[in-house]
Amino acid sequence: MRNRLLKPALALLALTLIPLLLIACGDDDGGVEVTGNSVTVSGEEAPEAGVVTAKPAEAVQVDVVLKEWAVQMGSTTVRPGSVYFLVDNQGPEDPHEFVIIKSDASPLSLPYTDNRVPEDKVDIIDEIEPYLPKTKASIAVNLTAGNYLLICNISEIENGQVESHYKLGMVAQFKVQ
Repeated sequence: MRNRLLKPALALLALTLIPLLLIACGDDDGGVEVTGNSVTVSGEEAPEAGVVTAKPAEAVQVDVVLKEWAVQMGSTTVRPGSVYFLVDNQGPEDPHEFVIIKSDASPLSLPYTDNRVPEDKVDIIDEIEPYLPKTKASIAVNLTAGNYLLICNISEIENGQVESHYKLGMVAQFKVQ
């Protein structure tokens, strides 16, 4: 009787552990792969719902909408200091991230390698990691005077084709003065 119960229990354990080991041993290229309705972020956990934190009292709020394939903002200019970005990923299908880059470059002229903006080649202020569509996330940052670009830097394989969110238009200019 005990052996009859042990075999199914071991099989269940193997079926649970093998996928976890495959995920843990995946490559670490930082890309997102979409196959049908399945989303995988290589080298990281799959995106989750965005997290909204309370707006600091002294911060100026900027509402941002991310969607295929645009970054839309309620305000494109703020004063230096604390800025609270409330970022709504309206998808409708893809996870997105929100990267704040200090740069005088025009929107689509950032360095570009391997279907992404190489984050070690630009002045990243902060970012919200990839999160699921139809959720919101927020970030509060202290910004100095200057020009900024707000981008989604996800590159994914969609139906066998490379899809760079940045190159598809997920970039917006932002000024602090």
